Amino acid sequence: MPIPDTITREHVLKALADLEAGHEHPFGAATKYEVLHQGKRYSPKAAIGLAARYATGSELRPEDFGGGEGAGQANDFLRRLGFSVTDKELVSSETDEGTKSIDHRVAAELRSLYEQMSAAGKLLPRPQAEKCFSLFRERFGPSILASLDGEALLSRIHDHSNRDSLVYWLEFKNDDEFPAWFGSIAGGSALKFGIYRRKETGNWMTGSPQHQKEI
Repeated sequence: MPIPDTITREHVLKALADLEAGHEHPFGAATKYEVLHQGKRYSPKAAIGLAARYATGSELRPEDFGGGEGAGQANDFLRRLGFSVTDKELVSSETDEGTKSIDHRVAAELRSLYEQMSAAGKLLPRPQAEKCFSLFRERFGPSILASLDGEALLSRIHDHSNRDSLVYWLEFKNDDEFPAWFGSIAGGSALKFGIYRRKETGNWMTGSPQHQKEI
């Protein structure tokens, strides 16, 4: 049975309020994916199942529809309504571990901001972001840098003229391979990195903008 297309965002919000209030339902706890809303986590299937009651007058049952990532399934349906649906393990490892030492109110605010930005399309989709993270590690991960020394290491990290250098990626990289969704540190003096290669001479420089010296 397809999910009724009459279910709206308002219906889902009512369903989430029901879940928060402890409304009984047959769906059980979320297994792999969760809906994030106002710092709280809910089962996507339960949210859809209860929302159907407001749209059609009858709740859906677990066997009535799919809860996966496929088109028309619960996760896809909720995302199209502007909700943030994420992998439960990723959320647990990245938010719980990362927020143990900060105030719970700050953690809730950060999660809420994440939801808003995800719903507005202001964050890179998770699969594409993971691809970028993997690519960055392949180029500049600790094991890669540890395998280099001398001029090769300096060039990989600090040579602005080298488009495969770390400083180039941090300041200017913006293409299909690695889009500029992660911000930039462009601007100011190249000495902000502590060292740079002078374009005119090819010599390595350090110091301050007023007192530079070759190394």
